[in-house]
Amino acid sequence: MPHDANLLLGWVWMMLGMGTGAAIGLFFHRPDWLGGYGTWPRRMVRLGHISFFGTGFLNFMFAFTFPHDRDDALLTAASVAWIVGAIAMPTVCFASA
Repeated sequence: MPHDANLLLGWVWMMLGMGTGAAIGLFFHRPDWLGGYGTWPRRMVRLGHISFFGTGFLNFMFAFTFPHDRDDALLTAASVAWIVGAIAMPTVCFASA
């Protein structure tokens, strides 16, 4: 079922959000890290970190919104779109940083 993939991705993304937050938190005390607080790279890293939580939460909500007994092409396409979006958002943020 598409819902199971969205639910699994939601949990994995929550864990990645905590992991990336812990990893980048090790360097946040340095005022010149990634060029300083207001620079593009640092803002993109922060956005990439928080996007794990946001897109993970959206995948949770998608998984819990539709009944599990419903399986049609539109629902599957929506499921795939949520997963692709969740993968693309932090990838683009970290790559642009």
